[in-house]
Amino acid sequence: MLHTERGAPAGYPAVASALWRQREALELLAEALARRGGVRTALDALRLGEVFRAAEVEELARLVGLSADVSLADLAALSPEPWRTVLLDHWAALQRLYTEVTARAVAADVRIWQQSLDDFLR
Repeated sequence: MLHTERGAPAGYPAVASALWRQREALELLAEALARRGGVRTALDALRLGEVFRAAEVEELARLVGLSADVSLADLAALSPEPWRTVLLDHWAALQRLYTEVTARAVAADVRIWQQSLDDFLR
């Protein structure tokens, strides 16, 4: 198992980076829904980010002996500091953005979610 300087598996920085990209993609989607333009491009970016996030989480889960379909909350709960805090911060931000985007999508009558993001944020 690869480890960072603090002893945690090396996959944590990659997961954190993927989560930042997901947050940015959700922010872009929220903006696109608010202005009712560019939604398809924002959705494409979100879906691509989901692929990268899923791959990084799957690799980290393998490194630490968890199921590949682990939720972000469960992964955070089982992670050492400072990664627990980092992942919980991402979870809270993603939950907030998910709620905002969902509300905007309903208002715009746009179906946007894939099951993988729903499952990951459970």
